[in-house]
Amino acid sequence: MISKNEITINQIIFIFLLSIGLVNHVQMIPLLLNTSRKDSWMAVLIALPICILIVCVVGFLLKKVNKLHFLVWIERKSNRFVACVVGIIFWCIFLLNSYLTSRGVIEWTQVTYLKKTPIFVTTLVLLGLVVYLVQKGLRTIGIVAGVLLPFVVLAGYFVMTANFQFKDYQLLRPFLTTSITEISWTTLYVLSSTIELISVLFIQHRANHRIKTKHLILLSFFLISLTIGPLMGSVAAFGLFSQTMRYPAFEQWLLVQLGDYISNVDFLSIYQWLSGAFVRLAFELYLMGEIFAYVFKVKKLIYFYLVMTLILIGFTAFPVIIVMDVISFYEVYMPTLFIIYIVMIILFTLLTFVTKSKGRESM
Repeated sequence: MISKNEITINQIIFIFLLSIGLVNHVQMIPLLLNTSRKDSWMAVLIALPICILIVCVVGFLLKKVNKLHFLVWIERKSNRFVACVVGIIFWCIFLLNSYLTSRGVIEWTQVTYLKKTPIFVTTLVLLGLVVYLVQKGLRTIGIVAGVLLPFVVLAGYFVMTANFQFKDYQLLRPFLTTSITEISWTTLYVLSSTIELISVLFIQHRANHRIKTKHLILLSFFLISLTIGPLMGSVAAFGLFSQTMRYPAFEQWLLVQLGDYISNVDFLSIYQWLSGAFVRLAFELYLMGEIFAYVFKVKKLIYFYLVMTLILIGFTAFPVIIVMDVISFYEVYMPTLFIIYIVMIILFTLLTFVTKSKGRESM
């Protein structure tokens, strides 16, 4: 009998394309345009080889862990305290990512197509469906991602093709109108979102086959293309105005017009955004459950999922503290996230060279 948490390599790819793809394709675009403006596409290209190098290290770690529960592997290489600290750090990252996703999609919903619907209602419906999905297991999340993704991709190609008539790629010129420093910061932002692929370490023991480096490199190419496509498209369609837009990827849907009678097809963007948010929230919640189960040695997580969902509903629908706008927050959060990821990757790589004696390992 197949476990509800056993997952295939393809399903893992589908999950990451929707989960990280939502961030790279939608949420990060305003930040990138705000930082290095129409030169931001160059930063994305610079990020690609660096990202491939980093995921190669992650692939090396996957080989060393060899489908053992990642936190158990850390415990065997060091001790349970270190494993719990690592788990708690990533748990906090997954929690914050979940909040940013739910808050972002609900705000966009309020601004675009459900302006008079109470925030609490939209939040409750979205997160209610998420908790139902996550308690069904990782395999179900993968199946749902596999069903949703093809139509998300088709909608993306549709809007890209339909809007060629409105795009002028000469607007990308002249090149290098911003400083190297601004392009470097933009590169860092792209890397910090894309190397979220490190979270594959927490589900690799659920895969029916070992995840290889080539899978991560393929994912890197896809995720970078999901970033550079709408980025260049926004500049080509709106020019300098793209820098001031909150949702430039969504604005491209408003341009679509086929002949004299077909327009206003931006409802397809709703499907794209909600598909990504749905899978991302379920996946992040599942990862938090995996860490919680290890740290507190529990098996039944349904109550944990319910509590975390209620917390997300509370902070999304009834925000207690609003400290800064989204762009300013990401300018602080993404570099911090990048530093944490790099430090953790270095730490994990060093642990691969640690060999504990049999006497110490049995303690």
